[in-house]
Amino acid sequence: ALSKPADAAPGPMLRLSLLSAFARGAYGMTTAARPKLAMRTLGSSNLEVTEACLGTMTWGVQNSEEEAHAQLDYAVKECGVNFIDTAELYPVPLTAPEWRAGKTEEFIGSWLSANPEWREKVVLASKVAGFMPNSRVAAERTVPPTDPPPDCRLDRSSVRAACEASLRRLQTSYVDLYQLHWPDRYVPAFGATTYDFGRERDSVAVEETAREIKALLEEGKIRAYGLSNETPYGESRQRVAEMGESGREWARVGES
Repeated sequence: ALSKPADAAPGPMLRLSLLSAFARGAYGMTTAARPKLAMRTLGSSNLEVTEACLGTMTWGVQNSEEEAHAQLDYAVKECGVNFIDTAELYPVPLTAPEWRAGKTEEFIGSWLSANPEWREKVVLASKVAGFMPNSRVAAERTVPPTDPPPDCRLDRSSVRAACEASLRRLQTSYVDLYQLHWPDRYVPAFGATTYDFGRERDSVAVEETAREIKALLEEGKIRAYGLSNETPYGESRQRVAEMGESGREWARVGES
């Protein structure tokens, strides 16, 4: 019998036991009986992903490394999920005393290190943070962390530093999908729905961000890129920047 009240959150070992039971098919469905997950082509890229994607943003605050590895084993090895999503910002919440940017990526990296044969079988997505002044996220891009913390921006040097830090933590030479987590310019995001003109600010030109994305694609450090928490206007501006003077798409699809 559990000693905690019925409405209390399960402890780490109980959560891990539940995950292990799930992985063993203890809920009435064996591995052989599970239907094969449907696949989709991701946007205009050449990436083929399962319709189910494994989110990771609780790993490092609400879930331990052991629990993260158990979830990866279950989702990837048992259920056939091939799509893993993370970000340099993760885990959440950022207000937790134990929060440290990049911790989630480190947990994924240690799993990939222990399971190197699975790297080419999964589509790994991560994100670079948009505008965030005096950011501990940007500070964690270096070892040791930069002090005082610099701003998160989407200029060329920041995008590169963020990508290379993610590669180091993930223990991989490339990220399949690299996303701009939110724009450098002001947008109402993360629950805000009304545009506040008073919060407009100078921002990094979309063309500058796009040029660095193109460079990372050409170097093979990312295979494709995407946008997150963006507006139709922002998507259109990114598309124009991507096409450039040539009038030809160059950045959205990277060669595998």
